Amino acid sequence: MQKNHEVTSLLQSQKLQQYIRELPDFCRDYFDGIEEKNNLGTRIGYAINLKSFFSYFISHTEKYETISIKEFPFEGLKEIKAQDIEDYLQHLMLYKNTSNKSITNHESSQSRHLSALRSLYCYFNRCGRLEVNPALMVETPKVPTKRLEILHDQDITTLLRGIRSGQGLSPKARSRYYRTWFRDIAIITVFLDTGIRLSELINLDISDIYYEGNLEYALEKMDLITEEYDLEMPPLMPRRGATERLEQWKEECRSCFDQIASSAEDIFPSLAYLSVEKKGTQPDTLYISYRTLGVLIPYIRYFRPSLLSHKYDEDEALFLSMTGDRMAKTSIEEMMDKHSMRYLKKHLNPQKLRDTRGNFILRETGDLALASEVMRHKSINTLKRHYPLTDEEKKRSIAWKTQR
Repeated sequence: MQKNHEVTSLLQSQKLQQYIRELPDFCRDYFDGIEEKNNLGTRIGYAINLKSFFSYFISHTEKYETISIKEFPFEGLKEIKAQDIEDYLQHLMLYKNTSNKSITNHESSQSRHLSALRSLYCYFNRCGRLEVNPALMVETPKVPTKRLEILHDQDITTLLRGIRSGQGLSPKARSRYYRTWFRDIAIITVFLDTGIRLSELINLDISDIYYEGNLEYALEKMDLITEEYDLEMPPLMPRRGATERLEQWKEECRSCFDQIASSAEDIFPSLAYLSVEKKGTQPDTLYISYRTLGVLIPYIRYFRPSLLSHKYDEDEALFLSMTGDRMAKTSIEEMMDKHSMRYLKKHLNPQKLRDTRGNFILRETGDLALASEVMRHKSINTLKRHYPLTDEEKKRSIAWKTQR
């Protein structure tokens, strides 16, 4: 039986193929050519944007107004001028769709449409089939800088304490909560400690955690330490039981894991790391602190088994859903937003946690190049745009670095 993430990937692939069938034939060569460079979501976005452009250009060009998008010839690309693309971007600002509904596109959306055209022309430039790229002659719409939204220390404390307590939950929601509260804490902790991307986190396997060579060593070491500290480890979560029994079990877990957390520096004195696979590149190494390892190891040992399901039996995935399948992007996004709205009264998404980590690194080091490398941005300008330092923080960083 196919697992949820495999089904989702298959559906996305089918969606992309449907869009490609509606585009001119030469576009198939283009999408085959960028498969290794761009992920599936990006290619779907490009296909949608290209279809929109060709529809516009054909309807506004007398020579082609009688043909379909599918019939648009490759030679037609040579006839598209920079002015045509600029007119198209202007058209995107406000137009009516086939249902006569007004559609608006702001600068960020216009920029994405332009990126799709640039990518198409760049591919055929590299192949030697086109000599000019009119999309490069069009100025990228200036996207307004968004105000950086991060979590402050008090926000993080309030959020994690709220998830631990489970206050404000209905009886129905509480039955699900007992199986997921520690998993949710582990996910948020990994985000805050590493700045990992959501697509990377959902693909993490247990074997991607390394401590002193392998994960088994960390599990064995924790078992030895619990004996040394005379910690009475709680049993695995009962799959069925009255609310009072489950609440008692959770309190036993909290007490025990609080002791592990307070001793984590002694239990795991060496740095651990996550091995993150990225398509077409060497694996990245994301170092994690002893505090994060002190959350991940108990999760793997005592909570993850209660999420395993005979239906899927996803043995390798690190973070599992209630059905035992690898968690999906939407599941993690909904989980975060649900907890944040309940305990912080504001929305939260994985990118905001990544921004929080990036801002913290930059504030602590004041080193743009180092912070950019740790956050694995393609350009240092990305860091400047997303994590700006205040004048006071810049002065403090300089004073710290130049003190004698």
